[in-house]
Amino acid sequence: MAVLIPSLSTNAPNFGMAESYSYIPVDNDQGRHLYAKLTYLVNPAPVVVQLSAGSLALGAIEIKDAITNKTVDIVSNGSTNAMRVLTQDFDHSLDSVAIGDQFTLATVNAATSSLNVNVTSYIDHGSNSVSIGDPFTLATVHAGTSALNVRTVNSVSAVSITNQLTAVTVTNPITAVALTNPQVPGFNIPTYTEVDMTYFGSTNNYNTVIYKSGVTTVASLSFVYVGGVPSANDALMSSIIRTA
Repeated sequence: MAVLIPSLSTNAPNFGMAESYSYIPVDNDQGRHLYAKLTYLVNPAPVVVQLSAGSLALGAIEIKDAITNKTVDIVSNGSTNAMRVLTQDFDHSLDSVAIGDQFTLATVNAATSSLNVNVTSYIDHGSNSVSIGDPFTLATVHAGTSALNVRTVNSVSAVSITNQLTAVTVTNPITAVALTNPQVPGFNIPTYTEVDMTYFGSTNNYNTVIYKSGVTTVASLSFVYVGGVPSANDALMSSIIRTA
């Protein structure tokens, strides 16, 4: 491979060269005179340099504090390397911790060693008021006692239980429960193998229900409705009478 070394100087090495001494002599090992011409690019296109490598090794990289000029230590846990973080062991008699926002630091009460809390918007009972209520209605205040008015809404005078119950458990602190219409126990129907039903006209209201064992009737029930014989579906039943 040829060794080429441009001979650059502030003085022209050959005053007889043309084009304002634009040729540069080049020392070489080829045994002949060589010259190079310096070319100036006008409005060159942007130069794009692209590097690619399977892996990139960097050495002598430091993370350094600009004030103390101290560098970060790197430690290994066996599989990976990480920066070493020093445990801060504060001494209450030597160290201090500041708490605050980006504008002001909190102050400490020296006697109790607690943070001072400043009330910035207090309520004066003589000039300020507080409203209590739900999203729809505000509570009212009794002027004489300055107490909230309490209203009884939808008071319950009686509870009617129509289904047959064997027991009632009351969990709220109520002193007594009165059942105004207690129901009698149901009929004791003997063993049966067939049930025949009749209806009032074309409605879905039962007229009679007959229980049979084979061809023998073992029980018969008749149904009575409010207002007499029903003419429409889903009539209100008033009683059931066992006829057999």
